[in-house]
Amino acid sequence: MPEMRQVVAGIRPEISPVDRERLWAKVKLAGEAVALNWPMRTFASRNPLMGYEHLPFDQAICRARELMGGQGYLSNNTYRALLAQGRITTDGLKRALHTVVLPNDASLVVHAGTRTIERFEVLLLHLMHGFEPIDPELFRWQSRNTEATSRFRSLWKHTLRTLGLVDPFSAELSGEHTKHSQEPGDRNLHHTLGERVHSLTGIDIVEQINDQMTKWCAAFLDEGLSDWHMPAKDRGFYESWRQLAQRDFSGWFMGIRDFPHKVKHLSSRPEDAIINSLD
Repeated sequence: MPEMRQVVAGIRPEISPVDRERLWAKVKLAGEAVALNWPMRTFASRNPLMGYEHLPFDQAICRARELMGGQGYLSNNTYRALLAQGRITTDGLKRALHTVVLPNDASLVVHAGTRTIERFEVLLLHLMHGFEPIDPELFRWQSRNTEATSRFRSLWKHTLRTLGLVDPFSAELSGEHTKHSQEPGDRNLHHTLGERVHSLTGIDIVEQINDQMTKWCAAFLDEGLSDWHMPAKDRGFYESWRQLAQRDFSGWFMGIRDFPHKVKHLSSRPEDAIINSLD
């Protein structure tokens, strides 16, 4: 939202209808990940991938993991244990792998002497047994100061070239690699702002927001079933919340200074309050 308006010398410019339309567009886009399951009169369970039916299953799993943090698959160790038990067969694993690896692709083949190594073979062995990574510093020392990896160096370079990767141990490319690795855009590529705040401060702001939203939405959306009805419901969710939140101690417990005063002086329009908060 920073592109909406520019605050100069602490003076907030007037919010225009265009600003509000931009906000609504962003809200609608963010809401695409929320399944429309309310009111739950006929549902016994909820499909966690609802809203991603238009995507292939693996893409839907990856997208849901980025947004909701869930794990759609078992761990690799679990799958390898099932393979050892015979519940997963090698032939089945090969068939599944063929769906993601193009056959007879020359760019996926590495020639090391008389040995031809295909990408499919490497991936299959990794899925079946797993390759433990070597510590970068230990690998650097071994590759430069011992003969233990002398036969491997050629294969290493061909593998990197085939996969389109940069050699982090190459002296002529170390400067460029360092430059790219420090690009701000590369950090936390799939992390939300809340996750970044949590990693830097230890404060789970997403959990705090969810707790408050659950509390207030439960009171407002009770559909007349609760014994104590939320006051001022006829004025809408935002206005009802704005009146009651001034008497709520949750803000004080969360360490928000002058919480009642800040809530009282929020804009009467929810769109404007959000826009001002995002500046």
